[in-house]
Amino acid sequence: GGDEQFVKQMLESFIQTTKKGLEEIKESIKAMEWGKVSELAHKLMSPCHSLGAMNLYKLLVAIEKGAISETDAIQIETLIERAFKEFEVIGEHIDRHIANMA
Repeated sequence: GGDEQFVKQMLESFIQTTKKGLEEIKESIKAMEWGKVSELAHKLMSPCHSLGAMNLYKLLVAIEKGAISETDAIQIETLIERAFKEFEVIGEHIDRHIANMA
């Protein structure tokens, strides 16, 4: 509805929450806590989908499925590394968008 301050706050919140969630997933993968990995990935999926970050969303779906089936940890580690790279790209786009709002 044109409330740029609200949009800015939501985008900043997305960045903070998603970064923290991805870091928690990475730590949970190292500890082989598959239930926690699945739960954390699932929690991040909805905000990514809502924002239109579909590549990150798809990676989170794959991480969740891999954790549920307790797929090879190396495969899931590869997925989380790809998720971090995708998140960096999204973060750059969001940062540019926020800068243009000022």
